[in-house]
Amino acid sequence: MQQRLCLYCDGASRGNPGPSGIGVLIVDSEGRTVERLGEFVGRRTNNQAEYEGLIRGLEHSSRLTDREVSCFMDSELVVRQLEREYEVRAPGLRKLFRRVEELEKRFGRVEYRHLPRDDDRMKLVDQLANQAIEGRTTRKAGLSGGEDRAS
Repeated sequence: MQQRLCLYCDGASRGNPGPSGIGVLIVDSEGRTVERLGEFVGRRTNNQAEYEGLIRGLEHSSRLTDREVSCFMDSELVVRQLEREYEVRAPGLRKLFRRVEELEKRFGRVEYRHLPRDDDRMKLVDQLANQAIEGRTTRKAGLSGGEDRAS
């Protein structure tokens, strides 16, 4: 198992709510891509899609490590909610927030950091999320190659 992973995730919505997708990139401590994923998640608000991206990323990360995960997102609101700086008021987000709390228990340490949208890895996960919306599919690519499946 890996000691430490970096998880980059994003959610995108066409309309608020509207058709939505997520993008996930998992990188090991050497900077190598371990997994990347774009997935159509149905009709969501943008903030719900942001949480969905994090949830999917934590689920995938938990198969690779039980130690440390650093999560990077471009949603300042979600990061501040996860750091308990902001209260989660929207009922639709509270359920997703609680799911994140459950997933955090799978790791020794989880940290959250905000990154600007113009960061190269944030651009990639944004692209994966938008491609998933456009194609309404899941695209998964690991080190061993890619696999596509329709949703």
